[in-house]
Amino acid sequence: MDFTGLRIEEMITRKLDAAFASEERPGLDDAIELAVLEFEKVEEIKPLLEVVFDTCQDTDEVLIEWSKILKDYAKVA
Repeated sequence: MDFTGLRIEEMITRKLDAAFASEERPGLDDAIELAVLEFEKVEEIKPLLEVVFDTCQDTDEVLIEWSKILKDYAKVA
């Protein structure tokens, strides 16, 4: 992973941590936007990432599950 990719992952992690810390989920939309940054057609994947967030217990679990989904999505996108 290059430096830019690492910085984006750090920003996503911070946004997810903030979303888990509050019922209002601040930062979740930003985290999703950052996660799909490299893709052109993202409207169909965004709701799935939000559902994954809702079913996970913590940031690490979300990052793992999002990574799996986005790798599969990259293969078909």
